[in-house]
Amino acid sequence: MYLSINWIKEYVDIPDLVTPEKLGELLSLHVVEVDQVIDQSKQFKNIVVGKIISIKKHPNASKLQKVVVDVLSEKLNIVCGAINIKVNQYVPVALVSAILPNGTKINKASIRGEESFGMLCSEKELDLGSDHTGIYILDNKAKIGQSISVYLGLNDFILEIDNKSLTNRPDLWGYIGLAREIAAITGGKLKLPDINYVYLVEENDKLNIKIENPKKCPRYIGAILNGIKVTESPEYFKKKLVSAGIRPINNIVDITNYVMIETGQPMHAFDKLKLVDKNNDKVNIVVREANEKEVIQTLDTQVRELNSSDLLISGLSNPLAVAGVIGASNSEISLNTTEIFLESANFEPTGVRKTSQRLSLRTESSMRNEKGLDPNLPELAMSRAIKLIKELCSEAKVVGSVNDVKNYSSELSIIKINYDWVISRLGFQIEKEKIFNILTSLDFAVKEEVDNEFIVKVPSWRLRDVLNKEDVLEEIIRIYGYANVVHGMPSLQLTSPIIQPALKLNNALKNILSNANALTEVYNYSFCSEAHLSKCNTSHENYLRLKNPISEELVFLRQNLVPNILNNIKINQADYSRIELFELGNVFLKLESNLKKFPNSDENIPYQEEKLAIVLAGSDIYTEFDYLKSIVENIGSHLGFQVKWIKSATLPGWCDQERGAYIVANNQEVGYAAVISSVVIKNLNIKKDVVVCEIRLPDLLSVVSAAPKQVFIQDSRHPLVLRDLSFVLNSKISYNEIINEIKQFHEFIHSVELFDVYSGDVLKKDEKSMSFHINYQADRNLTNEEVDKIQLKLIQKIQTRFEATVRV
Repeated sequence: MYLSINWIKEYVDIPDLVTPEKLGELLSLHVVEVDQVIDQSKQFKNIVVGKIISIKKHPNASKLQKVVVDVLSEKLNIVCGAINIKVNQYVPVALVSAILPNGTKINKASIRGEESFGMLCSEKELDLGSDHTGIYILDNKAKIGQSISVYLGLNDFILEIDNKSLTNRPDLWGYIGLAREIAAITGGKLKLPDINYVYLVEENDKLNIKIENPKKCPRYIGAILNGIKVTESPEYFKKKLVSAGIRPINNIVDITNYVMIETGQPMHAFDKLKLVDKNNDKVNIVVREANEKEVIQTLDTQVRELNSSDLLISGLSNPLAVAGVIGASNSEISLNTTEIFLESANFEPTGVRKTSQRLSLRTESSMRNEKGLDPNLPELAMSRAIKLIKELCSEAKVVGSVNDVKNYSSELSIIKINYDWVISRLGFQIEKEKIFNILTSLDFAVKEEVDNEFIVKVPSWRLRDVLNKEDVLEEIIRIYGYANVVHGMPSLQLTSPIIQPALKLNNALKNILSNANALTEVYNYSFCSEAHLSKCNTSHENYLRLKNPISEELVFLRQNLVPNILNNIKINQADYSRIELFELGNVFLKLESNLKKFPNSDENIPYQEEKLAIVLAGSDIYTEFDYLKSIVENIGSHLGFQVKWIKSATLPGWCDQERGAYIVANNQEVGYAAVISSVVIKNLNIKKDVVVCEIRLPDLLSVVSAAPKQVFIQDSRHPLVLRDLSFVLNSKISYNEIINEIKQFHEFIHSVELFDVYSGDVLKKDEKSMSFHINYQADRNLTNEEVDKIQLKLIQKIQTRFEATVRV
């Protein structure tokens, strides 16, 4: 968007000390981003006024002429093809090295054997209008050698504003909106144009307006004017449009563009005679959705196909415009137009944006309409346009009344904001009076109440972007100036984060299992299928069924982690000789918890708890089970509790009921460890021996919380003495019985580790062999003789206690 300094000064008194460059800086700091400040006179550098001295035919081209032009400093020979030039006329001359507004660079040239030292310019080539049929003829006030920018009075500065920074501010797409902001940041006085508002009615015997979808067109104002004479706009009018990047066309179209730039409200003018119903001399306007594949030829002469989501302005039969985007060529203003239908409307922004994008047609009108304009704006724009038309066409007058169809609420938003809250958010003091002045300068109605509270009424043009007290605070601070904010660290008291024991335990388990034991963590769905549960020898009857499962199979919430993690073994068994996995996750039971479904609900959600599952798969069941036990005991050593193994009474259906044990931590049962039964192994088509353990984390947490804090003691400086013992004993004697007997036998026995269990042909059917590493240590160096004596007495004790024999 381009902002003319000369034009904007008609709406706001900018202090003399605020230069164009300074204004650009202030706008960037407070309102919108200004990409550059353009000195308009430099656009016409090396383009001067010249007087034609002579015109001769080109000797080698019948359609060209040799023109001699006086530019004061010299007389130039220029080859020209225009036929509207005469001797003694004043014309714009682009000298060699000049660059035209369209980017064309003028060079010395040889045209059909004749040298040409410049170029005579048309209006279009100077970007001053659309006429390119002939040279732009200047009046007699022009002075030879004078810069064309001086002659045209284009001594203006243009601020190029980044359109992206205007996206959330539809009110800034017009000069009046920008003037309001400039007044607020510079302290200048706002000067709104004098507007005599037109008389609005709902019906007019000369005009009928029908809106089929009010949501897509909240407001539509239409007026018929006669006495129109379509001509070229006055120079001052064209200069303003050029400064805003708009090419002048004719006085009527220029007025609609002028009002759009001024107010931000797009308008459109139609040739009334092309719309009128011949039977009753009445104009019928229908705002409707397009028919599927309906076509329209737009003003750019392109034929475009529409769909049913596009909104049209239509007559009784033919479409007249794509609503909010562009008009149709069948009703455009021409030099023969004497009556017009003038439109000023508000359209639903999303529809305009989608239509514009789909048609790849982005216009000045669509850019504004797609932002969501103030529905009160069409009335201002219509009144302003009628006033300007009457000024440029003295015979023009409104036929009947101006029709107004409304389908919107005009209620303004009220926001309460507390002064103390503002200060707490800003972090520094700002006077109440300053806040009041900032908001009122932006046309917010402000009233101070008791207890430091302000009642703020949001103006209609800010209803889309000022929605709450935080938005009001943003208005205060941006006008106050971000650069004026006092810098400093917040004076907040830093406190330690709240320790969540369950999360701490969860993280500790992950570190132990993934680091110390090098297990791989997996994440499975919290869902399971009836078929898979059946293969795992488990009934689904007590499982919670999902109302909206993610698939036809995964219809139940899991109650254990093991079934899904067994599936991980099945999927990966072909790629690995050994698989070592663990998972931490929630399970869901068909019990009621103490947590409400909703804050005020009488119904509670189902009970859920977190579990840990470890699964090992390999070729030797004994090796895997021993390793699983060592992993569990390693968890206990890290978290400060003793692990005991108690023969299990009942285990889940997927376990071998004869080969499993309960995990007891500090005398509290927290889970189980077991071998997966051969039936389940076969059902799942698993080719490895699998062992598994599952621990309930709430129970484990209570154990860890009650356990005394670990105390680290220095390792003994005296060496360990290792002895191995193997006993043959009855197979019914448990590991715990014999290991406890060994540990308690003598104070010098430091640790005991089972390293082998054997049963086979060399032993009887009811016998087994258990081999132990026994470490002896004291507060001094032990001799071999001392250790041998203790070892001998230990053997005698085991032989007597368990009827065991030493295996050599």
